[in-house]
Amino acid sequence: MSLKFYFKNQKKFIDINMTSILQVSLLALILVSFALVVGVPVVFASPNGWTENKGVVFSGLSLWFLLVFAVGIFNSFVV
Repeated sequence: MSLKFYFKNQKKFIDINMTSILQVSLLALILVSFALVVGVPVVFASPNGWTENKGVVFSGLSLWFLLVFAVGIFNSFVV
């Protein structure tokens, strides 16, 4: 399955393969996972870190869950 985008000013189609979308979303999941693995212990170790950075941690976790489901959905289109 592929997506085609037409750009009027360039007069051409760009073909985006679902495998590429899966790979980019998987890379984003890996990077967010690494950031959470490093960042959450730092937040808990710093004084008043949890009270000041609670929103950032929850935003990162929300993004992580969204990416997990997105990778699963994109994987079902590739296989």
